[in-house]
Amino acid sequence: MPAQAFFPVQPPAMPAHVSLVCPQCTHQASFEAPYWAVPQGEPAPGSGALVEWKGRLVQARFPGLVPWEDPCNAAIHPAARSKTLGVVVCAACGLVRRHLLDWPGDAFFRCDIQGRTLWAWNRSHLQSIQDALRGDRGSSEPSPFGPVKVPRHFLIAKHRDQVLEATARLLQSIRA
Repeated sequence: MPAQAFFPVQPPAMPAHVSLVCPQCTHQASFEAPYWAVPQGEPAPGSGALVEWKGRLVQARFPGLVPWEDPCNAAIHPAARSKTLGVVVCAACGLVRRHLLDWPGDAFFRCDIQGRTLWAWNRSHLQSIQDALRGDRGSSEPSPFGPVKVPRHFLIAKHRDQVLEATARLLQSIRA
């Protein structure tokens, strides 16, 4: 099994790929995990030092931006209690920098419906939300997010059409 990117401290349902608004140009950017988890006996993907942490080998993916520091040490990472540390990467403007994720404020896929914000981790998650709103339970591909939970506010009949229109606009505005 090859090394996998991981966030040592993250919201439990957060997937490996997260889309956010680029803080520099406002285009779609990705939020990247700062570290590799390297299985025992496997070669490390990068050239940095391997560190043992909580029974696993860890290597910094972006050592110049996010060198390895124990993320559970609140003295080093006082903001880590409420935000996830990673790296924002934007293909549109070339930005690559350290970033504390402020979710759902940073979400690229989000829309406001009747005073409430509906957000999605990424394009695939937004499509899964649309399927759930339409009642498409038997789609050909299972959702990588498992059963999608949509807040009741967006499911009620008087809001559902607005939500479907807003999410369709979001998907159309961004090419796959």
